[in-house]
Amino acid sequence: IRGRAAAQLDKLDPGHRRFENPHIYPVGLSPHLNTLRDGMIAEARASMDNGNGAG
Repeated sequence: IRGRAAAQLDKLDPGHRRFENPHIYPVGLSPHLNTLRDGMIAEARASMDNGNGAG
């Protein structure tokens, strides 16, 4: 597992791998995952508004 992970990391551009001033690695959400995330946020906000927030 360690060897495969190292091989995959080696495929990344060095600008993305460095710890100081790394380049931004663009990512995105699928429409389905975005909808799921928005629903979870709405549920959490509604729970907090009703005084049922956990934490």
